[in-house]
Amino acid sequence: MINLSDQMMYRLGNLNEEYRRVSYQMSSGKILERGSDDSVIFSKELHINDRIRTYDGLKNQIEKTTAYNNVSDISISQIKSGLEKVQTEVLKSLNAGMDMSDKKALATSLEGIRDNIYTLLNETVDGEYLFSGSDTTIQPFKKAEGFDQIGHPNYGKVEYQGDAILRQIAVAPNSYRDRGVHGFDIMFYTADSAIKNGQLNFNATDRVVDGNGLEWKVDLTDPLNPTLQQYDINGNPTASTLALTDNGDGTYTTETITQNGLLLEAKRNFFDDLHVIISALNGYDKDGNAITDPFAQNDIVREKMDTIKNAYDASNIAHAKLGARNNIFNSALENVQTQLTHFNILYQETAGADLAKLAMESKALEMTYSALYTTISKMNDLSLIKFIR
Repeated sequence: MINLSDQMMYRLGNLNEEYRRVSYQMSSGKILERGSDDSVIFSKELHINDRIRTYDGLKNQIEKTTAYNNVSDISISQIKSGLEKVQTEVLKSLNAGMDMSDKKALATSLEGIRDNIYTLLNETVDGEYLFSGSDTTIQPFKKAEGFDQIGHPNYGKVEYQGDAILRQIAVAPNSYRDRGVHGFDIMFYTADSAIKNGQLNFNATDRVVDGNGLEWKVDLTDPLNPTLQQYDINGNPTASTLALTDNGDGTYTTETITQNGLLLEAKRNFFDDLHVIISALNGYDKDGNAITDPFAQNDIVREKMDTIKNAYDASNIAHAKLGARNNIFNSALENVQTQLTHFNILYQETAGADLAKLAMESKALEMTYSALYTTISKMNDLSLIKFIR
């Protein structure tokens, strides 16, 4: 009797193992099923996969930032248009033929423009505020309590709750760039600035910011010796202070700056100036006291004309900064996409299966299986029983 040999079974087992390998590689597109199959290739695969994940994460983050910046760009464009309308309406109010009812109508128009600008400044993308600075969960601009109450200390006051520090976004491994602009850039203009050997003059309502984006606040703990205190990004006081002189008219002057590299800027909120203009057109001063003299109204409005230009210039500069930062992210996105393509190709060349080769191997296996089973069938036909017959 002729039996199947152990060698034939061994070859069949090898064919089955080879078929499993080919099937896995064709379905997964990978050469290795286990790291132990080839430690050198597996090590390269791990490294390339790490690079792919890194650049894929960068790509997603930069694409999100690009969308974020595009919305910021549109918002600032509309804010600038609003400021242009403010200037046009204010110029109308100074015409000799304007009576009180006309001025109140212009005040209503300005209130609408102000509210539109306020809404644009509080725009969000994916739950993040565009112009709040380092903490995008904080609403940047907020109307103070008593905003609509004539005579209230906070009448017409819009407060900026953000800071002057921008969030940084990775554009490459270990490389970060500033994203967007903050509220200080858009709705505040610089009333005064000072560097080493200079002194800063500012109003009590101004916000003082240094070149690093940190805010300095007036400390009246000792009213006879006021100081200007620096605060860190978390709102904690630092060791940096400057002595102040209270000028007695709602303004302060710092001592002479001696620190190298220190830049201080007094930032003035244009919403405060706009409030003064709207109040004057409605027949009130900034504190809510009635104004009956039309010439006094015009004097107040005329005094604030330059601040409109200052605010527009500030928003224009902010727009230019945003454009430059957008270009950085656009270039970074191109670079990241190039790197991602490179590593995907490298992965395919290093750890990816050759599907054309696998197709040929699969066909060869099919033919080998067919030949082997034909041989086995013929050997079965040579059994002793059939031989006797």
